Amino acid sequence: MNNDKQKQKIYFWQGVIFKKILLIFLFLSFIPLIFSVFLTVSSYQSVIEDLQARGFLQQDEIIQLRQNIFIQIFLVLFLLVILTIFVSILVDKNITRPLLALMRGVKEVADGNLQVKFQIKSKDELGTLAIAFNEMILRLKEQREREALAAKLKTEFMSIAAHQLRTPLSSIKWIIKMVLDGDMGSVNLEQRDFMEKAYDANERMITLVNDLLNVTRIEEGRFGFEFSSVDFNKLIEDTIPHFKQQARIRNVDFVYDNPHKEPLVLIIDSQRIKIALTNLLDNAIHYTPNKGLVNLSVSKKDDFIEVSVSDTGVGVPESQKSRVFSKFFRGDNVVRMQTEGTGLGLYLTKNIIEKHGGKIWFESEEGKGSTFHFTIPNKKEELDLFSDGHF
Repeated sequence: MNNDKQKQKIYFWQGVIFKKILLIFLFLSFIPLIFSVFLTVSSYQSVIEDLQARGFLQQDEIIQLRQNIFIQIFLVLFLLVILTIFVSILVDKNITRPLLALMRGVKEVADGNLQVKFQIKSKDELGTLAIAFNEMILRLKEQREREALAAKLKTEFMSIAAHQLRTPLSSIKWIIKMVLDGDMGSVNLEQRDFMEKAYDANERMITLVNDLLNVTRIEEGRFGFEFSSVDFNKLIEDTIPHFKQQARIRNVDFVYDNPHKEPLVLIIDSQRIKIALTNLLDNAIHYTPNKGLVNLSVSKKDDFIEVSVSDTGVGVPESQKSRVFSKFFRGDNVVRMQTEGTGLGLYLTKNIIEKHGGKIWFESEEGKGSTFHFTIPNKKEELDLFSDGHF
């Protein structure tokens, strides 16, 4: 607290506004003073010369008289400087300090602190400005509270809706699967075709519900992680067969590049990392046109491993790159190409990677493809950090 006061005091004396006020007053004061000194000296000089000519003054008396005149001028000048400094400080106290307080308060508001309140009691324009700032801050606080309440209600609604949808969707999946497996009797080819389409649509709904549940858990701080020692190479090898099949169906080449065949043990939550990897591969395959290429590569560094998923797909528009990891984001070119999708996959992926202490980024050019990278720490000393298996 004392340091803050000292800094404010130093800023007051060194402030640009205070210096300007002081210079203005000194300038305005010295102009009439110079003229006054010139007139005074001229008048006294004429009187002295006249008295000297008449013989009323001796040489030593003239010298003494001139010294007295210069002493009087010096005293007037000294008093004028003192008065100027006093007036400058008075002006600074009533104008500059309130302005500095307003400036500091506005900076804090700009930094997101809405607990600021201006205590300027003057009844002039500065006081009116302080009252206006206080009212503005009050409105901003009310707006922030309304936004927080709306976000909470939205999250609660998403959570309730997702939970309520999960059970009937699972039931529908179970019923359709029984029909397709012939447990309810034989079905002809046309019926099977319709049931398979219904099964796929139901699977997409289940994926959407799971994504919504994961997002609400993240926002509520309940998206837990269970870390353990996992062979990362095996995790990828268990994940990619499904996507190789998807790539074949869509006539897209799938290449897996991993020069490190030996076990690569990492401390991760395998289920969460699978979600992240699945989201990246699913996007790459779905948004790559016929005869395109999707490449998954893993490289090992000293302190981390880097995973890259590249494609020759539609890419991300330049104007929308800053929103890629936002909730519900889907590029305009993607929406025109495929209306289905939640826009939650990359948001979840970013959260998962960052919770593992890694980073995620991408390069993309619209019409030519994208490459998404993420890293996961590969430090032995972190084994003790997750020894209890939870985070």
